[in-house]
Amino acid sequence: MALPVRKVFAASWSAAGDSMGTLVDEGIMTKEYDYTYRNTRDIVWTLHTDADVIVDNGHERIHPGQSVRWEK
Repeated sequence: MALPVRKVFAASWSAAGDSMGTLVDEGIMTKEYDYTYRNTRDIVWTLHTDADVIVDNGHERIHPGQSVRWEK
């Protein structure tokens, strides 16, 4: 059975509706900052392995257990 796709805004939080930050608040995704050699902070979003959804933020699809890096 295919997992449902949850469409969200590609933003930390949005007053307009579901966002990646909403999923962090719900406990199915984590947001971490990773300092790079350029002394900038990339954001690493990870969808938990037990999440019962695929996340579509309009730029990429994130499957359970996967991470995406937003470079600054």
